[in-house]
Amino acid sequence: MKYITPFLLLCSFYLSAQSNCFDKTKEVYTNIIEAIGNKFPPPPTLNCSSSEKWAAFLSGNNIVVE
Repeated sequence: MKYITPFLLLCSFYLSAQSNCFDKTKEVYTNIIEAIGNKFPPPPTLNCSSSEKWAAFLSGNNIVVE
């Protein structure tokens, strides 16, 4: 879980820098998970939301990028 905070900050950067950032965000997230190399416990899933209340947040085992 220590990798989630930098990832959420990175999401915030992409959200402010690009209008259609989910593809790039998903690519970065996948690279982070692959770099960790250990998929136990399973990494959180990455989801996109159309809401604009938060840039990104962790909900259970899901990362939601808005």
